[in-house]
Amino acid sequence: MSTVVSLNSKMTNVSGFINSLFDSSVRSVDLVKDAVKKGKHHYSFADNNSATLILNAWLAAWQRGQGDSYSNDDYAGCPATDATLIQFLANYIKEQNKVQKMQFSQPDLEYKSTNKDGHAVYTNKGYTSKSFFDKDGNWNYGVLDSNNNLSKGSYGDDTVLTFLYRLLFGAHIVVVSHADDLKGHGIQNFKRTFMSDASLPNRRDPGNSHYKGPLSLNIFAYYYLDIEEDAVPSYNPLLCAFLAGSTTDGDDNTFIQLEGWQVASYGIDVGSNSWHMKDYDASTDTYWNFSTFGASAYAEKRCTPLFLTTTDFNLECDKDTKMPLYAGAGSKQGWMQTDLLDLA
Repeated sequence: MSTVVSLNSKMTNVSGFINSLFDSSVRSVDLVKDAVKKGKHHYSFADNNSATLILNAWLAAWQRGQGDSYSNDDYAGCPATDATLIQFLANYIKEQNKVQKMQFSQPDLEYKSTNKDGHAVYTNKGYTSKSFFDKDGNWNYGVLDSNNNLSKGSYGDDTVLTFLYRLLFGAHIVVVSHADDLKGHGIQNFKRTFMSDASLPNRRDPGNSHYKGPLSLNIFAYYYLDIEEDAVPSYNPLLCAFLAGSTTDGDDNTFIQLEGWQVASYGIDVGSNSWHMKDYDASTDTYWNFSTFGASAYAEKRCTPLFLTTTDFNLECDKDTKMPLYAGAGSKQGWMQTDLLDLA
């Protein structure tokens, strides 16, 4: 049985580490399903030490980019391309916060049962939100303990690390920006901002199933970085499959998530054994999202997305869609697995 290659303390063995995560014995759907039955909301393919190293490296990149104190040792292990994206995320949130107060919202899920098809059913007790900044304008960073558990930092909250933690394991995050969803007070569209930043190398996703039925594809999404093969590039990024896409056939709102791996462009025969397609099959089997490093119950098809947006967004769950309404999910649609979620 294969085992995960743990990241070394200086994070110089990224390629061996990521390759080990795609071994079938590590990336097991059965292990994910076991975690579901234990009430977990994510499952990590990475070992605890490696996940902690990654999160602390990303946190240091965020802090350094914002001019705050940071750990030199943690930042030294952060790949340059990871730091670029992390700092873009921080700058986007900070700029929008000047217009409207930005927060991170997630549903309070409780495992209820497994249905006849083997899919987990949850109860959503409602959404709770965390502010990115305290009353004095300081970032609510948070800290990780030795067991990779989140705890409140010096400013009394852990919003930044909560966001990075969910991103690491593949949560579907909706960046709501459209004025119609924000009481007339729109903010800058994330995908347009992402696409216009020359420091963010990207390529078009040839098609994904987000916000689409079984016979259509969402072609309005882009990957950071540009990776076609099932192999870690020579510059050893950890953020290899960050996806930003529109929730509609336009670009009203943006969804972001870390996928397991990028799908190759049309015309390249990747086959069903490619890293991306294996994850797609596993996601279809569980309706969990699969990232490079783990799997997450926070998925739009489960009606359990997370939200990066302002305090103007209405977090009340609609009785038909089972989640808050927003452009892209403004009514019940065929891709929504509403039978897998109950509202408290």
